[in-house]
Amino acid sequence: MDDLARLLPARPLQSALRHKKCAQRLSWEQLAVHLGVCARTLYRLIAATEVSYVVADRMACRLGFHPVLLWPKEWS
Repeated sequence: MDDLARLLPARPLQSALRHKKCAQRLSWEQLAVHLGVCARTLYRLIAATEVSYVVADRMACRLGFHPVLLWPKEWS
């Protein structure tokens, strides 16, 4: 299987999104604007059980993290 087609658990990303939202006292809509995505994207991520490597990489970077910080075992 192509590495980019593999899926990662969504929970670490969800935790990072919730932390950023609370730390900056933002609504989901405001967080979406801050991250440069639509609110619907965030709602889908919060409801997801898995995310692709591409989505994981992009969202982690938008949050200011390297993906290996959110998925230390899975990313390597």
